[in-house]
Amino acid sequence: MISLISYQEAHNRIAAAIQILPVLELPLLEAINRTLSAPLQAPFPMPRFNQSAVDGYAVRAQDVESASNESPVRLQLVSEVRTGSVPTRSIMIGEASKVYTGAMIPFGANTVIMIEDAVFKDDYLRFDAPVKLDMNIRHFGEEFMKGDVCLNPGIRMTPAAISLAASLGLTHIPVRRAPRVALIVTGNELVEPGEPLEDAQVYDSNRFGLLAALDHLRIPEVTIARCKDDIDSLTDALTRAIEFADLVITSGGASVGDVDFVKPAISKLGGTIIFDSIAIKPGKPVVFANLSGKILFGLPGNPVSALVTFLLFVKPALQALENGNYAQPRLESALLTEDVRKKTPRTDFVRATAHDHDGKVLVSPCRGQDSHMLGGLATANSLIVFDGEPRTLPKGSNVEIVRIEW
Repeated sequence: MISLISYQEAHNRIAAAIQILPVLELPLLEAINRTLSAPLQAPFPMPRFNQSAVDGYAVRAQDVESASNESPVRLQLVSEVRTGSVPTRSIMIGEASKVYTGAMIPFGANTVIMIEDAVFKDDYLRFDAPVKLDMNIRHFGEEFMKGDVCLNPGIRMTPAAISLAASLGLTHIPVRRAPRVALIVTGNELVEPGEPLEDAQVYDSNRFGLLAALDHLRIPEVTIARCKDDIDSLTDALTRAIEFADLVITSGGASVGDVDFVKPAISKLGGTIIFDSIAIKPGKPVVFANLSGKILFGLPGNPVSALVTFLLFVKPALQALENGNYAQPRLESALLTEDVRKKTPRTDFVRATAHDHDGKVLVSPCRGQDSHMLGGLATANSLIVFDGEPRTLPKGSNVEIVRIEW
């Protein structure tokens, strides 16, 4: 039996055990939501040439700087430059060229006037207002010069990041492989939702809740197993899981009862238990282990405990496998709207709702704080972090909260 450890110590031990996943070169559309593993550098300046930001007329600003209603300026329209075309002539004194959004600016022009700000008649344009230099022009290299880092390692490849990589001419990019996860749900009492319940049975909510949490993290490869409360069944499931997964999650069977087989199964397979109990509520019986070089989290069977410990510990571990940065949930300050009582010396994570009011964050505990009561967690958007000895925090107290961001 390994002794009860603190919330912070649990994070420290998990962070120390994380080994970042290998790099893959993936086609752009297969890299969506993956973590970039190397910097992406501009192979050329961006933009590659001076280009128009609008549909309009490219002119010399000095030709139009004195224009007014009383003294309009007339310029001869001498050319047109469409997007993707190279200008065929320069712009001289008294001349203008029609340009389209994204089109190359003709040599000699130094500003672009929007098409609606000119009157065209008989090959001439009339301008009734002065203009400034460099209006509506996207300049050569203004975003990136050749060799500039456009995206840093560790960034998640969002649609915008994929678009940027494509604009650099890339077809494949180096990303970290997504974690493969095996989920094993244990319990003789569990029944598939939709099936009739017999006495002493409950529906299997943990499998659906944890799968939803994994899906929210965009984990693409997940295997699922259901086990009875039997060490041989669990050992077989774990053996299959570690052949596939980088991270294994078990639900239920993590405590010290006669039918809690997670720790005996890990030991039977030669795994190393790094800790098996955290001084938190909900979620005290959490097992963290190394099994054949793979990470294993044994989460509690109580539904709220399973989901809260997933949020606090499993989510940061999954993210660190991809980006190498283990970041425990961020804390922020809030004010209690009502008294909150603490009954144990463990660190309480009180389900709550937080909202902004007059520049402050106000937080209120939800009804139903026991570890089997999903109603409060389903409506909560934060967890109040209540540390220290048993006591009551009065209304108006400053507290720290963790936002629930699955």
